Amino acid sequence: MKETNCREEVTRGCEVFLRRVFDVDGGRLRLGCKADRIGVLASGTLLVTDYKTGAAGRVPTPEYLRSDLPTFIYYLLARACYPGYGATRIVFVNVLSLAHVEVEYDAGQVAANKAGLRECFARILADDSFQAGRCEACAWCAVAEDCSLFSGEVGFDALT
Repeated sequence: MKETNCREEVTRGCEVFLRRVFDVDGGRLRLGCKADRIGVLASGTLLVTDYKTGAAGRVPTPEYLRSDLPTFIYYLLARACYPGYGATRIVFVNVLSLAHVEVEYDAGQVAANKAGLRECFARILADDSFQAGRCEACAWCAVAEDCSLFSGEVGFDALT
């Protein structure tokens, strides 16, 4: 775990919604999350911070977070929404104790987590209980930019 020196960090945004449509093996899935804070260290590392309010004041271990797929989705979305940064770090901070944990992913962890998500996505795509389809309302739809049929997509395999 590395210490973050806040004086070296520049805030890019607070309560930033990250969302993209991912093309995974021919299927399109829209993922989204809200980052409590996006910052950049002097080294050029992008920081995605999520503030936690757990009454115990604890945060998960780095080992747990590295293999936690919801946390990895934060990483993938940050990489897709802010592609110009060489490194991305996910930071959890407990607001009661100020305990924090930071994780970065190496190539092996990225590959393993993407394989886990690919399996999850395959299960979602196999469930045909809701499949978006084009209709006459598409021309004026207020949520077309978020629709998996119309919004821009990100190549899942291209993200590292």
